[in-house]
Amino acid sequence: MSAEPAPAIASRSGYAVGGFVRQPKRSSKPRVKKPRADGGATESDAESTASSASGASKSGSEREREVPAWKKSTEMVSARVGGKCLFATDEWFATAENMLKTSEPVFIPDKFTEFGKWMDGWETRRKRTVGHDWCILQLGLPGVIFGIHVNTAHFTGNYVPRVSVQGAYLDEAPRDLVDSRGEGGVMGTCATREQLAAAAELRSEEWEELVPMSKLGPGFVDTRDSYFTVRSTKPYTHLRVNMHPDGGIARLHVHGIVRRDWEAVPDAKVVDLVAAENGGRAVAWSDEHYGKPSNIIVRRRGVNMGDGWETARKMNRPPAYEADDAGNLVLPGMSDWAVFELGHAGVVTEVEVDTQHFKGNFPESCLVEATLAPRTSTDFADGGKALTWHEIVPRRVAKLSANASHVFPVSGVGAVSHIRLTMFPDGGIMRFRVRGRVDRAAEARVKEETVMDPIRVMSPVSRARLGAAGVPARSPPGAPSPGL
Repeated sequence: MSAEPAPAIASRSGYAVGGFVRQPKRSSKPRVKKPRADGGATESDAESTASSASGASKSGSEREREVPAWKKSTEMVSARVGGKCLFATDEWFATAENMLKTSEPVFIPDKFTEFGKWMDGWETRRKRTVGHDWCILQLGLPGVIFGIHVNTAHFTGNYVPRVSVQGAYLDEAPRDLVDSRGEGGVMGTCATREQLAAAAELRSEEWEELVPMSKLGPGFVDTRDSYFTVRSTKPYTHLRVNMHPDGGIARLHVHGIVRRDWEAVPDAKVVDLVAAENGGRAVAWSDEHYGKPSNIIVRRRGVNMGDGWETARKMNRPPAYEADDAGNLVLPGMSDWAVFELGHAGVVTEVEVDTQHFKGNFPESCLVEATLAPRTSTDFADGGKALTWHEIVPRRVAKLSANASHVFPVSGVGAVSHIRLTMFPDGGIMRFRVRGRVDRAAEARVKEETVMDPIRVMSPVSRARLGAAGVPARSPPGAPSPGL
């Protein structure tokens, strides 16, 4: 027996328009009517949702092409990091869990199910009753949300025309919803009366509005991606995603920064300081051809090579490799790097580099360096050349092998806040762990030097007072690190 969802939340007089990745001059696809450059929105809606607003040109076309800076921050709701769908009003054509995939949406023209066309996303039936469709998502990594990315790929005649998002911080997951959902949604169904009653107890229609009702584009390449900046500084654990009124969404990504209660962590406890679940994040990198560096700091083990960080082969590699007297391959100018910000400043005691699944494409060796620097610094775009970096795992001892975990003890180094991992010459790494103990004095110091604007776009900060406290200096600022 089917049941209908609760009445729709109050609508607004205007709709904001999400941004799109690019606008090709010509396309063989059917013409899609474009919204006005101002989005046809009320002033409050436009301020809340327009994509990549900071620093963008006033012209709508340039603004639509720009991907916002927050897309580089931690993804918080995907299944990869433990995100879940707890409830959905309707999942006739495709279940809501599909939105949480990290893979690119695919379209298989001749694939059908007993319920209709198979689609790689969440698609509800054509609504013929009052209300609208909605779902409840549980973030895998709770924290402060910077922005929400909605992708309608391949939903061209059946995409959701408008969407809104609300959020809340819940002390614990609603057990009735978790238990009734089981392993996930079921295609060809809608919420039962019992599930609707359990969802109603959350009063999610009263949750804080993060994205007001906003227009989406059809799932063509040039109109599928919509970005919405979230200006709240509160942490969230759960989202309500509202379809207005029905249709399909391929992917939904939530980006921000994870917040952990570090006061509850004993000073003597060894924790993974770089783990995404502890607030660690990738802030800059040289290459992401086959995977992002943010993949390697998630909690769970890797599923396959696509679940790690793999860079392209170096095109300047020699006709034949040679080794130096220490046995290292001679690789001038051949390396890839990623800089990570620790969730909390601390003293590192152990580093683990795992090449699981990388059997014919693992790096020959790696180098791990550390520094103490202000949070949200912009000095990492070039790898942090202006900072003083200190080797904590030298390349000469960090030889890597295929499909294996490599653990390196670290000692004699003070408190640090950022880690630079360099691989030689290229290849793939599945997981990266930086274990150590928190240093509260160092954390207070780096926070004092932090500058952040209202929408959390990284801003320049002064490092004049910070220096390299907490670690012995080994190389002057600006000097290349050994092995690079």
